[in-house]
Amino acid sequence: MHDKQILLLEGKGNPERSPREFLIKQGFSVQQLADGSPLKFTFDTIEYDVVLWNSDAINTEKLEIIRHIRRSFVGPLLIISSQNNTKIQLDAFESGADDFIITPVDSRVLLARIHVCLKRATHLAPKKSIVQIQNLTVNHAERSAKIGGQLLPLSTGEFEILWLLVSHPKRLLSRDFLFVHALGRQYDGLDRAVDRRVSRLRKKLEKRPELSLTVRTVWGQGYILAAI
Repeated sequence: MHDKQILLLEGKGNPERSPREFLIKQGFSVQQLADGSPLKFTFDTIEYDVVLWNSDAINTEKLEIIRHIRRSFVGPLLIISSQNNTKIQLDAFESGADDFIITPVDSRVLLARIHVCLKRATHLAPKKSIVQIQNLTVNHAERSAKIGGQLLPLSTGEFEILWLLVSHPKRLLSRDFLFVHALGRQYDGLDRAVDRRVSRLRKKLEKRPELSLTVRTVWGQGYILAAI
């Protein structure tokens, strides 16, 4: 038995495509909610291991819900959708999804993808939930970053990059490493998602004159959090 809690969000259509019964047979505890249900108290009452969203239509409203979920939930968030659209997939990753699975998908493949995300989440579980470097304090549990006690507003993607950087002080992190551990996918040689996140994060750090840290690019090798 897995003894893992899955929150399954899905619409009313195509109940035969729901992975619920399969996941229960695999030993997961599954709570199923309609994908339009209020999520306000969901993460306050139950500690989930995985959020799985089975939805054919990932739109602007649902991307905002993903971002809302990420304010309370740090575990694996996987989307199952028939939308084989690159822009929608990239928007979902930018909003906080860890994986985007195109249907139809074999149940065994879905199970393998869930296991991979769970394994990665366990491997990346920080030994410390709070890291402080100079006057920058990053709190993984609260998903917040503060400079001298003042909040630094960050998107989910920017926070993930910053957390990896502060968790590996004085270490050069390759683009491949950041793709795998921040976005949950391999770098294909063309995707600029990490570069965009790093660029936005760097601008926000450098706008704060009381902070003497920036994200330095080492061309051809990767990125490192370094003194200005």
